Amino acid sequence: MNTYHNFEHSTKTKVVGSAPGGQLELLQPLNFNSMQNRDELPKQSKFRLKGNSHLTDLLYCLNISTINNFIVSSKMYSILKEFNIQEHQWASCTIRKKDKTWDYHLLRFAQPRDKKRRPQLCCPEMVDWKNSVFFEDSYARFGGIKGNEPILKIDSYDDYLKVQAEYNRKFDEHENIDLAIGVMKFAFKEEYLEKNNPDMCWLYPLHSNPLISERLKTALEENDITSVETMEINSYLCRNDAEVLGNIFKELGGR
Repeated sequence: MNTYHNFEHSTKTKVVGSAPGGQLELLQPLNFNSMQNRDELPKQSKFRLKGNSHLTDLLYCLNISTINNFIVSSKMYSILKEFNIQEHQWASCTIRKKDKTWDYHLLRFAQPRDKKRRPQLCCPEMVDWKNSVFFEDSYARFGGIKGNEPILKIDSYDDYLKVQAEYNRKFDEHENIDLAIGVMKFAFKEEYLEKNNPDMCWLYPLHSNPLISERLKTALEENDITSVETMEINSYLCRNDAEVLGNIFKELGGR
């Protein structure tokens, strides 16, 4: 069985330092929304390493480290280039601190969108819909869970599209505008994994962070890549959903 892991920036002070808003400051104007929506990446971005920040292989900048953009060192770049990454773009960037300069790279995952610029699911063919578990979530869930989140019957990609279309309709008509499809458990199609061997993929909007394969996780660890945190995906979902949903998580079938 193929194992996949949640991939994200470390937030530990001993790893990344203590600068508020991330390790980097962007040195040129860049609109957050335009960065999300543009088709092409900027050819060269320049950043300043903040005084209390540590220079790590994976860096975080509040202005640009959105859910599909990652700033990585040349060392990490050379590793990732050897693995199978879902559709993406690379761009060069420079990190500065006083008279020192480092070459880094910006990784951006492709984000399909509909006519209204709504994000569309990346790699739906990877998901084993019948053996995954979904529930009715909320984009505002950190503001409080109502305690009545039902399990969603989603047995196929078509089912997913129907549920998402209904949520979009309610959003457009200003009814329950914070509804979203939450994931309690991911299952993946073994035949797809065997054929495509994805090492790094992004299943947004079902899951905000990229997923990485066991072999890529091992390579990052063996090369001492810094500021990367990983956890087996269903263990990660179990922990997060339990924290947010509390007893409701157990009632819905969580571990």
